[in-house]
Amino acid sequence: MAPQGTGTVRNVVFDMGGVLLRWEPEVYARNVTDNDEDAGLVLEALFKGSAWTLSDAGVFGPETVLMEACHALPERLHGAAAEALRRFPSMQAVIPEVNELGRRLKERGYGVYILSNVSSRFRSELAPRIPLCDVADGALVSAEEHMMKPDPIIFLRFCERFGVEPASCLFVDDTAVNCVGAERAGMHAFHFTGDMDALEAEVAGLS
Repeated sequence: MAPQGTGTVRNVVFDMGGVLLRWEPEVYARNVTDNDEDAGLVLEALFKGSAWTLSDAGVFGPETVLMEACHALPERLHGAAAEALRRFPSMQAVIPEVNELGRRLKERGYGVYILSNVSSRFRSELAPRIPLCDVADGALVSAEEHMMKPDPIIFLRFCERFGVEPASCLFVDDTAVNCVGAERAGMHAFHFTGDMDALEAEVAGLS
Protein backbone atom coordinates (compact mmCIF):
# COMPACT_ATOMS: atom_id res chain seq x y z
CA MET A 1 0.00 0.00 0.00
CA ALA A 2 1.18 3.52 -0.71
CA PRO A 3 2.49 5.58 2.22
CA GLN A 4 -0.14 7.40 4.26
CA GLY A 5 -0.05 10.12 6.86
CA THR A 6 -2.33 11.75 9.40
CA GLY A 7 -1.03 15.30 9.20
CA THR A 8 2.26 15.41 7.35
CA VAL A 9 2.41 15.08 3.59
CA ARG A 10 3.23 11.53 2.51
CA ASN A 11 1.62 11.53 -0.94
CA VAL A 12 2.22 13.81 -3.93
CA VAL A 13 -0.51 13.99 -6.56
CA PHE A 14 0.35 15.36 -10.00
CA ASP A 15 -1.91 16.81 -12.66
CA MET A 16 -1.06 15.66 -16.18
CA GLY A 17 -1.43 18.44 -18.78
CA GLY A 18 0.88 21.34 -18.00
CA VAL A 19 2.65 19.37 -15.26
CA LEU A 20 3.77 15.94 -16.52
CA LEU A 21 3.07 16.59 -20.21
CA ARG A 22 3.02 19.96 -21.94
CA TRP A 23 -0.43 21.20 -22.90
CA GLU A 24 -0.01 23.45 -25.95
CA PRO A 25 -3.18 23.24 -28.08
CA GLU A 26 -2.12 26.29 -30.10
CA VAL A 27 0.91 24.32 -31.27
CA TYR A 28 -1.14 21.22 -32.07
CA ALA A 29 -3.58 23.25 -34.16
CA ARG A 30 -0.73 24.96 -35.99
CA ASN A 31 0.91 21.60 -36.74
CA VAL A 32 -2.08 20.49 -38.82
CA THR A 33 -2.80 23.74 -40.66
CA ASP A 34 -0.98 25.98 -43.14
CA ASN A 35 -1.51 29.40 -41.57
CA ASP A 36 -2.28 31.13 -38.30
CA GLU A 37 -5.87 31.97 -39.23
CA ASP A 38 -6.80 28.35 -39.89
CA ALA A 39 -4.92 27.25 -36.78
CA GLY A 40 -7.00 29.68 -34.73
CA LEU A 41 -10.21 28.28 -36.16
CA VAL A 42 -9.22 24.69 -35.32
CA LEU A 43 -8.06 25.75 -31.87
CA GLU A 44 -11.39 27.36 -31.01
CA ALA A 45 -13.63 24.73 -32.57
CA LEU A 46 -11.78 21.65 -31.30
CA PHE A 47 -9.61 22.27 -28.26
CA LYS A 48 -11.66 25.11 -26.79
CA GLY A 49 -15.09 23.79 -27.73
CA SER A 50 -17.58 22.64 -25.13
CA ALA A 51 -17.44 19.11 -26.54
CA TRP A 52 -13.79 18.84 -25.46
CA THR A 53 -14.75 19.54 -21.85
CA LEU A 54 -17.62 17.06 -22.07
CA SER A 55 -15.15 14.48 -23.38
CA ASP A 56 -12.98 15.05 -20.30
CA ALA A 57 -16.10 14.56 -18.20
CA GLY A 58 -16.74 11.20 -19.86
CA VAL A 59 -19.93 12.36 -21.57
CA PHE A 60 -18.73 12.49 -25.19
CA GLY A 61 -16.43 10.17 -27.09
CA PRO A 62 -13.93 11.34 -29.74
CA GLU A 63 -16.43 10.88 -32.57
CA THR A 64 -18.80 13.40 -31.03
CA VAL A 65 -15.96 15.79 -30.24
CA LEU A 66 -14.96 15.74 -33.91
CA MET A 67 -18.55 16.07 -35.10
CA GLU A 68 -19.08 19.17 -32.95
CA ALA A 69 -15.79 20.71 -34.08
CA CYS A 70 -16.57 20.12 -37.75
CA HIS A 71 -19.99 21.68 -37.30
CA ALA A 72 -18.22 24.91 -36.33
CA LEU A 73 -15.56 24.74 -39.08
CA PRO A 74 -15.56 25.22 -42.84
CA GLU A 75 -15.45 21.91 -44.66
CA ARG A 76 -11.90 22.53 -45.85
CA LEU A 77 -10.72 22.25 -42.22
CA HIS A 78 -12.55 19.06 -41.31
CA GLY A 79 -9.52 16.96 -42.18
CA ALA A 80 -7.23 19.17 -40.11
CA ALA A 81 -9.54 18.87 -37.10
CA ALA A 82 -9.60 15.09 -37.47
CA GLU A 83 -5.82 14.97 -37.69
CA ALA A 84 -5.40 17.21 -34.65
CA LEU A 85 -7.76 15.06 -32.61
CA ARG A 86 -5.99 11.87 -33.69
CA ARG A 87 -2.46 13.15 -33.17
CA PHE A 88 -2.64 15.37 -30.12
CA PRO A 89 -1.52 12.67 -27.64
CA SER A 90 1.68 12.10 -29.62
CA MET A 91 2.25 15.86 -29.89
CA GLN A 92 2.24 16.35 -26.12
CA ALA A 93 5.86 16.65 -25.06
CA VAL A 94 7.05 15.23 -21.76
CA ILE A 95 8.13 17.66 -19.02
CA PRO A 96 11.13 15.60 -17.90
CA GLU A 97 12.01 17.59 -14.78
CA VAL A 98 8.62 17.02 -13.13
CA ASN A 99 8.56 13.33 -14.03
CA GLU A 100 12.05 12.92 -12.58
CA LEU A 101 10.98 14.72 -9.42
CA GLY A 102 8.12 12.26 -9.09
CA ARG A 103 10.51 9.35 -9.44
CA ARG A 104 12.76 10.78 -6.73
CA LEU A 105 9.80 11.23 -4.41
CA LYS A 106 8.83 7.61 -4.97
CA GLU A 107 12.36 6.53 -4.11
CA ARG A 108 12.12 8.57 -0.90
CA GLY A 109 9.05 6.62 0.15
CA TYR A 110 6.26 8.99 -0.86
CA GLY A 111 3.09 7.83 -2.54
CA VAL A 112 3.02 9.24 -6.07
CA TYR A 113 -0.21 9.61 -8.04
CA ILE A 114 -1.84 11.27 -11.05
CA LEU A 115 -5.17 13.11 -10.96
CA SER A 116 -6.24 14.69 -14.23
CA ASN A 117 -9.15 16.11 -16.17
CA VAL A 118 -8.70 14.00 -19.28
CA SER A 119 -10.68 11.89 -21.72
CA SER A 120 -10.97 8.11 -21.86
CA ARG A 121 -7.91 8.08 -24.14
CA PHE A 122 -5.67 8.48 -21.08
CA ARG A 123 -4.97 4.80 -20.38
CA SER A 124 -4.30 3.75 -23.96
CA GLU A 125 -2.62 6.79 -25.52
CA LEU A 126 -1.40 9.25 -22.89
CA ALA A 127 -0.28 7.16 -19.93
CA PRO A 128 2.32 5.27 -22.02
CA ARG A 129 3.95 8.63 -22.82
CA ILE A 130 4.30 9.65 -19.14
CA PRO A 131 7.52 8.36 -17.53
CA LEU A 132 6.05 8.73 -14.04
CA CYS A 133 3.34 6.18 -14.85
CA ASP A 134 5.99 3.46 -14.63
CA VAL A 135 6.29 4.02 -10.87
CA ALA A 136 3.06 5.79 -9.89
CA ASP A 137 0.85 4.20 -7.24
CA GLY A 138 -2.28 5.02 -9.22
CA ALA A 139 -4.12 7.44 -11.48
CA LEU A 140 -7.63 8.83 -11.30
CA VAL A 141 -9.05 10.51 -14.39
CA SER A 142 -12.19 12.58 -14.81
CA ALA A 143 -13.67 10.72 -17.79
CA GLU A 144 -13.75 7.47 -15.84
CA GLU A 145 -15.28 9.06 -12.73
CA HIS A 146 -17.72 11.41 -14.50
CA MET A 147 -16.60 14.29 -12.30
CA MET A 148 -13.99 16.98 -12.80
CA LYS A 149 -11.62 19.33 -11.04
CA PRO A 150 -12.03 21.81 -9.42
CA ASP A 151 -15.03 20.14 -7.74
CA PRO A 152 -13.78 19.03 -4.31
CA ILE A 153 -15.74 15.80 -4.78
CA ILE A 154 -13.19 14.41 -7.24
CA PHE A 155 -10.39 14.96 -4.73
CA LEU A 156 -12.38 13.18 -2.05
CA ARG A 157 -13.08 10.36 -4.52
CA PHE A 158 -9.33 10.13 -5.14
CA CYS A 159 -8.62 9.81 -1.40
CA GLU A 160 -11.30 7.18 -0.98
CA ARG A 161 -10.08 5.22 -4.01
CA PHE A 162 -6.48 5.05 -2.84
CA GLY A 163 -7.00 4.98 0.91
CA VAL A 164 -5.21 8.19 1.77
CA GLU A 165 -6.19 11.12 3.99
CA PRO A 166 -6.60 14.50 2.26
CA ALA A 167 -4.21 16.16 4.71
CA SER A 168 -1.51 13.66 3.75
CA CYS A 169 -1.56 14.80 0.10
CA LEU A 170 0.15 17.58 -1.82
CA PHE A 171 -1.62 18.27 -5.10
CA VAL A 172 0.32 19.90 -7.96
CA ASP A 173 -1.63 21.55 -10.79
CA ASP A 174 -0.98 24.25 -13.37
CA THR A 175 -4.47 25.74 -12.92
CA ALA A 176 -5.02 27.84 -9.81
CA VAL A 177 -8.72 27.08 -9.42
CA ASN A 178 -7.98 23.35 -9.34
CA CYS A 179 -5.62 23.98 -6.43
CA VAL A 180 -8.46 25.78 -4.64
CA GLY A 181 -10.68 22.74 -5.14
CA ALA A 182 -8.01 20.47 -3.68
CA GLU A 183 -7.59 22.72 -0.65
CA ARG A 184 -11.34 22.75 -0.05
CA ALA A 185 -11.20 18.97 0.02
CA GLY A 186 -8.53 19.18 2.73
CA MET A 187 -5.41 18.65 0.63
CA HIS A 188 -2.32 20.79 0.44
CA ALA A 189 -1.86 22.31 -3.02
CA PHE A 190 0.84 23.90 -5.14
CA HIS A 191 0.12 25.99 -8.23
CA PHE A 192 2.79 25.00 -10.76
CA THR A 193 3.59 27.75 -13.26
CA GLY A 194 6.60 26.06 -14.83
CA ASP A 195 9.00 27.24 -12.13
CA MET A 196 10.89 24.08 -11.22
CA ASP A 197 12.89 25.84 -8.51
CA ALA A 198 9.67 26.77 -6.74
CA LEU A 199 8.31 23.24 -7.05
CA GLU A 200 11.57 21.74 -5.83
CA ALA A 201 11.52 24.12 -2.86
CA GLU A 202 7.94 23.11 -2.04
CA VAL A 203 8.85 19.43 -2.13
CA ALA A 204 12.04 20.00 -0.13
CA GLY A 205 9.90 21.36 2.68
CA LEU A 206 7.78 18.21 2.97
CA SER A 207 8.10 16.49 6.29
